[in-house]
Amino acid sequence: MTTLWLGLALGVELTLTPLVPVEGEPVKVQIVGDVDLDGAPLRITYRPNSAVEATDTLALDGAGAVMWTPSQPGIAVLSVDRGGATVSRNVSVRFGSVPWSGVLVFLGTGLLLFGGASFAMRRLFQDHDEGLPLTAPPLDT
Repeated sequence: MTTLWLGLALGVELTLTPLVPVEGEPVKVQIVGDVDLDGAPLRITYRPNSAVEATDTLALDGAGAVMWTPSQPGIAVLSVDRGGATVSRNVSVRFGSVPWSGVLVFLGTGLLLFGGASFAMRRLFQDHDEGLPLTAPPLDT
């Protein structure tokens, strides 16, 4: 929460062109505001607060811009620290292509789920000849 208020107080904002980054495609990150950020580090944290968190660092040019090519899909946090103030932005990096492993897991799960349901329904409605009559016995026995 502190980073958001500091960014608003300084009038500084991180902008992306294009707005939605895609894995492997270059994105222009621009710092918009009245602050000198020449050489300040732009820290990119992929999958923050997870066991597989990864961090990259890029240096901003004199205009407060840098070209960034996302190397991993998922949530990423872009942040710039300068003089004790931090400006950050959370972005979602899309997959560059279809993740075929995810499609295979989806199809396998669907087959297991609906195959099991169909097996259970067939077993439920089939006739059982286990010595128990399916109709009531005659009354005159």
